[in-house]
Amino acid sequence: MVAWARWTQEARALSIYSHTICQAPQNWMWGLRCVVRSLSLTSTKNVCSSITTSEMPLNKNAKAKQCFSTKSSFSETLCLPRTDFPMRANASKRERLIQKNCFDGLYKRLLEREGPTFLLHDGPPFANGQLHMGHVLNKVLKDVIVRYKAVTGYCVAFVPGWDCHGLPIEAKAISASKNGRLTARSDPLRIRKEARRFAESAIKIQKEDFMRLGVLADWEHPYFTMNPDYEAKQVYLFLRMMQSGLVQRRYRPVYWSPSSRTALAEAEIEYDEHTSKSVFVKLAIDPHYKLHKALKDDVTGLNNASISLAIWTTTPWTLPANQAVAVNQSLDYAIVKLTSKGDATLTQLQECEHSTSVPQSTTQEYSKHGTSFRQLRKENSEQTVSSLLVVAKNCLPNCVDFLPSTSKVLCHIKGEDLLESTYIHPFQEKRSCPIIHADFVTSDSGTGLVHCAPAHGIEDYHACLSNGLSIDINIVDEDGKYNADAGCILHGLSAMDEGNDVVVNTLREKNALLACNEFVHRYPFDWRTRKPIMLRATQQWFAQLQEIKQLALEALKNVKLLPEQGRTRLESMLRQRDEWCVSRQRFWGVPIAVYCCASTGIPHLSTAYIDHVVNIISNNGSDAWWTMPDEKLFPLELREANVNYIKSKDTMDVWFDSGSSWQGATAIRHGTSQADIYLEGSDQHRGWFQSSLLIKMIHDYIEKQEPRAPFKSIITHGFVLDENNRKMSKSLGNGIDPKRVINGGENLKKEPAYGADTLRVWAASTDYQNDVNIGTTTLSVTAENLRKIRNCCRFLLGNISDFTYKNVISHDNLCGLDRYMLHRASVLDDSIRRNYESYNFHRVIQELLAFINTDLSSFYFEITKDRLYLSKVDGESRRGAQTILFHLLDVITYAISPIACHLAEEVYHFRRGIDPSISKSCGSFLENALWSDQFSKWLLDEDQADIWTTVRNVRKQVFQAIQGARDSNIVTGSLDSCITISASDHVSSLLLDLAYAPVFDDDLLLNAILMTSNDARFSDYVFYVFTKEHFHLPSLTVNVVVDSSLQGQDIVVDVAPTRCYKCPRCWRYTSTTSAHLCDRCAAVISNTLRPLS
Repeated sequence: MVAWARWTQEARALSIYSHTICQAPQNWMWGLRCVVRSLSLTSTKNVCSSITTSEMPLNKNAKAKQCFSTKSSFSETLCLPRTDFPMRANASKRERLIQKNCFDGLYKRLLEREGPTFLLHDGPPFANGQLHMGHVLNKVLKDVIVRYKAVTGYCVAFVPGWDCHGLPIEAKAISASKNGRLTARSDPLRIRKEARRFAESAIKIQKEDFMRLGVLADWEHPYFTMNPDYEAKQVYLFLRMMQSGLVQRRYRPVYWSPSSRTALAEAEIEYDEHTSKSVFVKLAIDPHYKLHKALKDDVTGLNNASISLAIWTTTPWTLPANQAVAVNQSLDYAIVKLTSKGDATLTQLQECEHSTSVPQSTTQEYSKHGTSFRQLRKENSEQTVSSLLVVAKNCLPNCVDFLPSTSKVLCHIKGEDLLESTYIHPFQEKRSCPIIHADFVTSDSGTGLVHCAPAHGIEDYHACLSNGLSIDINIVDEDGKYNADAGCILHGLSAMDEGNDVVVNTLREKNALLACNEFVHRYPFDWRTRKPIMLRATQQWFAQLQEIKQLALEALKNVKLLPEQGRTRLESMLRQRDEWCVSRQRFWGVPIAVYCCASTGIPHLSTAYIDHVVNIISNNGSDAWWTMPDEKLFPLELREANVNYIKSKDTMDVWFDSGSSWQGATAIRHGTSQADIYLEGSDQHRGWFQSSLLIKMIHDYIEKQEPRAPFKSIITHGFVLDENNRKMSKSLGNGIDPKRVINGGENLKKEPAYGADTLRVWAASTDYQNDVNIGTTTLSVTAENLRKIRNCCRFLLGNISDFTYKNVISHDNLCGLDRYMLHRASVLDDSIRRNYESYNFHRVIQELLAFINTDLSSFYFEITKDRLYLSKVDGESRRGAQTILFHLLDVITYAISPIACHLAEEVYHFRRGIDPSISKSCGSFLENALWSDQFSKWLLDEDQADIWTTVRNVRKQVFQAIQGARDSNIVTGSLDSCITISASDHVSSLLLDLAYAPVFDDDLLLNAILMTSNDARFSDYVFYVFTKEHFHLPSLTVNVVVDSSLQGQDIVVDVAPTRCYKCPRCWRYTSTTSAHLCDRCAAVISNTLRPLS
């Protein structure tokens, strides 16, 4: 546009107005006033005053050329854009009004219309606080899919839901209680009442915020996991699982969170760096005759020497719970003598690499810090006691830090020789414990002898169980503190903190501590409290998944995952999962509603009982389990005679709540248990995706149905990070409040009110399959991109304000440039629809912005403004350009409607003369439009499209040459330039075809594309006359020369100043004198053009 203007007062005015149309930094009406004022000052009246009659051309339009402006200024003859579409969105106010007038009742109307059904199932967020940017990303991505499906003709079904139970809500309800009147040990009903109130309050807040984002959903009928009907179906499914033998109660170690005081499933833990203590400890042996026999030929004076086992553990706090030491009967073990100073140094130790070893995961993690295990702090490096030590032969290098240099290997024995011997318990001197075999014992780390505490280790538990040892000893309570069974010195201490230190000090005092070291490794944490967890044996209910997971893996083969690597992750987690701890020791949850026999622990699961208790919960909610007496919950007629029953106090894992939503929400609402899409964060591979799939497989297994996954597709997104790739947290202060982004902060200059569409465009612009970033810079760039789209739409609306569908010119009657632009719009539309179908929303935004910037603003808009503003108002040239703008607005409106939904509604309604922020119940674009392949008919064949690619490349090189001429003060822009293009035969032929092609009755096509004017020098060389109503087209101003030495699309451009004069109306250099209007302007004026109303 800049290349068109002379830097005179008139040119500045037109340049300001044109810049306003493209970039809209100010109100375009203000720009119009500038143009009017400028043109009034330079009216033709003043120009014509110095022209004699003899100088006037003797043709039909001579009078118009000389005298028109004596009656009126040229501003009245311009067809400038006119629209009430606001330049500024004023989103914080107008979006709410648009939602009320356009979106109210829309979901119901879309669901009821005819068409195929599309079901997106909402993974329920926790009802426990304000929205954060992760919520925004998740819900906007879902809404983009829903709106795209709606505009393409689907009956969309999207029911929002909330996960209302669980520890996060219970903990927040307790902490939010007035004056701390509630604790974790308070009355269950009080806790449940407060938790329900807290959840209802959070749901109300979150629902309003989701609606403010413009999310299209069934907000009048959401699903809650605390609804009685939902709870009843969940209880029924769980009891049917128990009835089928898929749920069993056992006493065994589980992940236990002392900070939450409940068991955790694997999906509820995460790993982070943690500093722990590892200890080498010696345990005195009471040798069995098998050991004596193995040693008698090699060791003299055995009766006078004490023999000890050397064990290694990274959890010293579990030593008071020790029940056995495990060895591998096939390993070789060394008998090491510790104190014979005259003996030679151990050759075995000399030959080994002098570096200790820790378990593989520990070694890998600690190596990240550049420190070997040997460099760790040692509290006790040498022992000088006279004794023999048993260590696995291959583990001797691990022991060099605490073995005296004079130690000697006396002999080797097999692990089998140690079996049946006993040792003295490290904390109970009068108690002997067995040495047992375990296959999991290796010589890869430690000492090859493993301390077993079955209450605190899965492998320990199974090893002790298989050897008939007691496994019900538990010395740690639910708070993670030692109980009275741990002894008086430990009672009441936190096992993993100060208790751990007391254990180490006690071992040191007993001269049993060989070495103590600190090391950094990855350790499991409670993903909610972010505090370390432990393994602790308790009575829990376990779902047996050995058969179920095979069904799940098979069903997963028919599911599409995006990104595809999520399949590997989900399958891996399923294969490793043999059981699921489904019980929790909390009050706010769905009860495991069973009565168990007091003597056997077997639950009563008659069909009559199941139907009875499910009916109670359906009518009264799960609170009935705590409020109703046992006589009503479990009537006498349902009980077995002479059997005492104990009522279960456990609740279900909250993942069972949300994982059964395919039944409690999808199946009930829509008559199918399979949704088209599940879309959540990538962490849900271990959570909701997995629990939903497993529970659905359990249901199908029990009901003997064909196993089918509850989803056809799974889409995952990453986490939201700040612009420095850090997780958002309160401690860092880098969190972003969605409400402040939408409504603005206290200082609107620093925190503008961007509105919901900006957040929606941000979410859609991200490569969401990976972690995404947001911050002030990101929001500013996003808002600018949205502004470009908005002002493009405003330009289109302003220029078709007097245009309707009946004015559309058929495709065959359009000029080549116009047909090419329809081709480009068709290509864009096809690409955008394919990106929506493949859920690549960021490509939609990228391609739309590139089209607006490259194809429209700097190409087609720049070229056609002359036709739009200056041609005859109802002439074919202007109507042809308006036809393209009319269709372009259709394409862009469809493209933005799933993402910038408020902007799409504005464009749609303003096009019909309606302001959607004012007009009540004006309907929605989604219910009045159908997006398919209706624009594909505009596609050109490949050869024709290639021609225009060449032409645009030539245009780019010509403009570069003109800029060089401007810099040299040869010309002021393209309008006063004469262009000579030397090109190859092929390119020359293409350009000559364009040079003689008319743009209706206004111009020659090559002139228009290169934005040049008429030049008399070339009139004799090539002068094309197109006669229509005695109107002459301007002559060719671009000289095309064939140069066979040039290859491909290379051209040589020569720029010279024009010899023609500037028309005082259109400012193109097409007049024969400085006083005359050009032929085109004179013809327009002579037809008594009326200004736009």
